[in-house]
Amino acid sequence: MEETDIITIPAAERHRRRMAVSIAPDRLCYALFDPLALSDEGRLCVTEIPLATGNRRSLPDTSVLEETVYAHPSLLGDYGRVDVCVDTPTFVLMPSGLDAPALDAVVRATLEPDDEASVTVETADTLGSASLAVSLDRKLDAFIRRTFNTPRYHHPLALTARCYSVDTASPSPVVNVHFVPDDETIYIVVRRNGQLLSANRFESHAATDALYYVLTTVKALGLGAAEVRVRTSGHPERRMEATSALQQWFDDVAPASLPSALLREGTVAVALPVELSTLLLL
Repeated sequence: MEETDIITIPAAERHRRRMAVSIAPDRLCYALFDPLALSDEGRLCVTEIPLATGNRRSLPDTSVLEETVYAHPSLLGDYGRVDVCVDTPTFVLMPSGLDAPALDAVVRATLEPDDEASVTVETADTLGSASLAVSLDRKLDAFIRRTFNTPRYHHPLALTARCYSVDTASPSPVVNVHFVPDDETIYIVVRRNGQLLSANRFESHAATDALYYVLTTVKALGLGAAEVRVRTSGHPERRMEATSALQQWFDDVAPASLPSALLREGTVAVALPVELSTLLLL
C-alpha cells in the first residue's frame, strides 16, 4: 500500500473524495476514494501505517495518533466525507432510537465508563433495529473531531456484518464468522430472514475456540446445528483451520459472499481490510 500525498491531489478534487480511516491498536489504515473518477487510476488510494504501541488490546494513545496523522499530510485534506472506524472492545449493541437518558443508562450499565477519562459515542452503524455505541478516551475523541472534517464513527463489528450480509436473506439462520487478519479476534453475527439475532466479538486463539463460540451462540439462541448455515470470512489460514472444525458439527459451512458492488471495484478494493471496503460502499 502506497501513500498519496495531498499535494498531488488538486483542491477541486479533494472535496469530492471520500476518506475512510480505520484506527486499530497497532495500525492506522486509510483509503481515499473518488466515486466520480472516470478511470481506475487514482480512483482508490490506500495506505497502512504500523503503530509502535506494543499494545494489541486497546486503541493507541492520543499522542501516538497525533504524531502519525501529522506525519501523513494526505490524512488532513478537506474531503467531502470522512468515516472513522475505531477498533475497540468497549462497545454495546442497543435498540435504535434511544433518547439521551436511555442511552446513558444502557451505556453505564454495560460499559461502566470512567466519566473523567472517557466519552460515549453513538456510531453511525445500524444492524437491523439495533445501533452501536463505543466508549472512547476523551482526548482521543477530541483529537479525531478537531482533525477530520465532521467524522462519522463506526465499529468493525457492524461494518463486517454489513459487508457479509449477502447470504443472510435466507429463512434459515445464517451464522457469519469473520476472522480478523493479524489478530486473535473473531466476529460472530447471526441473522434470519435478514433480521439480526446476535452480534458479538470474541478472542479466539485456536480453531477450537471459534467452534466453541459458534456452538455457544447457536445454543443461546435456541437453534440447532442442523438448521443453521455457517459462512466464514477473513484471515485465510485461521478460516480454513476453523472450517475443518466447524464441518464436524454443521452440515452447511462455506465462504461468505462479498457484495457485488465491492467486486466491481476490483482487486484493490477486495484486498482492503473489510471495515475500509465497507465504508467505501456506504
